[in-house]
Amino acid sequence: MIDFFKKKIYKNDDINENEQGIISMWSYQRYCRFYDYIVFIEPDFEIKMKKLCELVTVYKETDIRIIANKMDFSIKECIYKLNYLKNKKWISNDYYINGQTYEIKKCSNEEINLLNKYYDMVYLKHYTIYEMARDLKKKDNSLDIEETKKIVYKELKYMSSISLLNGIKFDEEKHEILYYTLEKRIKSEKFVTLNCPHCGALVDIPKFDFARCEYCSTIVEDTYSRKD
Repeated sequence: MIDFFKKKIYKNDDINENEQGIISMWSYQRYCRFYDYIVFIEPDFEIKMKKLCELVTVYKETDIRIIANKMDFSIKECIYKLNYLKNKKWISNDYYINGQTYEIKKCSNEEINLLNKYYDMVYLKHYTIYEMARDLKKKDNSLDIEETKKIVYKELKYMSSISLLNGIKFDEEKHEILYYTLEKRIKSEKFVTLNCPHCGALVDIPKFDFARCEYCSTIVEDTYSRKD
């Protein structure tokens, strides 16, 4: 039986290894699922991700179409994997993955300033749109809170559209920001996420219970948690 929780790690020497996250098939599946992109078990995943990282950080390839062709990935798959590497800090924050122009681009001074404006509020504090607007309004009282919220939402949406921000998505109806990190934390309190032994998809199982895989209907039991 394959141990899907076994984590194999490679390091990018261009980045402080203490800041890098662990790369695994399981965590990549969870990352993609946050964006409603479902992926299944992929052989030699960690080896492929190391080669992908080397194309960008060692060989300095910036054309996503060329990278996808060399890796035998689809364009969409390549973009998700590059963003996953960036989320794990294997690709520097000085670069972003532009899925509109299919380029890996170095941030301009304006983009760096915009990212710095929100970095702590997004990545460290996980603020809501209102909380960001409230803090920014303290520095500039010329706009009311509702106008400031609109500006915050617009700027965050722009940064997200070019993948300058990572690990977030938007609730268009509520005009609110959703965080990958917080979703994982909340879900892990009540559920265990395991791979379906039949098709490899992720299945959220109530702790000490079982659930049915939504893709192949296999019953998957929580064999990971331990009762006291």
